[in-house]
Amino acid sequence: MFNFLAGINPILGLAGTLFSAKQTIDAGREQQAQYDRESKEYKQAQQSNTLEAADNHLRRLADLQSVIDTNIAISAILGRDASDRSLKALKEKTKRMAEEDMNISDFQYFVQGQRYGDLARESTRKGIAARQASNMQAMSTVFNGLTNFSKVR
Repeated sequence: MFNFLAGINPILGLAGTLFSAKQTIDAGREQQAQYDRESKEYKQAQQSNTLEAADNHLRRLADLQSVIDTNIAISAILGRDASDRSLKALKEKTKRMAEEDMNISDFQYFVQGQRYGDLARESTRKGIAARQASNMQAMSTVFNGLTNFSKVR
């Protein structure tokens, strides 16, 4: 009976090694899946940011047009000619200030969108690295187990 158990012991050790390697690979796959989910969330945030930027830009254009229309209406009420230089200067200054404000806002949205894209790519890279590391660790476990098996046998 003792000889039978002595023959099974190395096989059980090898089976334990293979089970450990499989668990390591599965953990790496799960970690990669988690990073992939995180990457998708960042990509969705990037798309949402792009839509929000476009909406904000259109709203600012509408606000600019509203200010210009208000200035024209006030000048008409006051009996000022639309070709008056001071009214043209006011209109140009208002337009220039609004364009600068829109450019700053658009740039901020652009930078935020780029940040989301960078975070998504970083998450993808982390997932790939985690999977590769778990595969390497599993391979090391198997080689170590095979070495121990050959020593016992």
